[in-house]
Amino acid sequence: MLLADTHNHKIKSLDPLTGRVRTLLGDGSPFDAVLAALEHRPLPPDLRSASAFREPEAVLWTGDRILVLDTGNHRVVAVDPATGSARLWLGG
Repeated sequence: MLLADTHNHKIKSLDPLTGRVRTLLGDGSPFDAVLAALEHRPLPPDLRSASAFREPEAVLWTGDRILVLDTGNHRVVAVDPATGSARLWLGG
């Protein structure tokens, strides 16, 4: 099960059998997409250990990717769970 940890700017997984929660994406620092665009910085190459979201609100596992509703940045980000790499899916 995937969870959006909104105020910690992370995406987490929850194992319902063990109750174990772990961080999958984000390092806890908010990512300002507007500032990054002004500075010509793309999304970080690996979102598993980088500042990538600002107040993510929802997350959806589609089977081959994770879609993150990155509310604070007014966008949806598609993440490859195998590599942690991402691309803008909508908005931005």
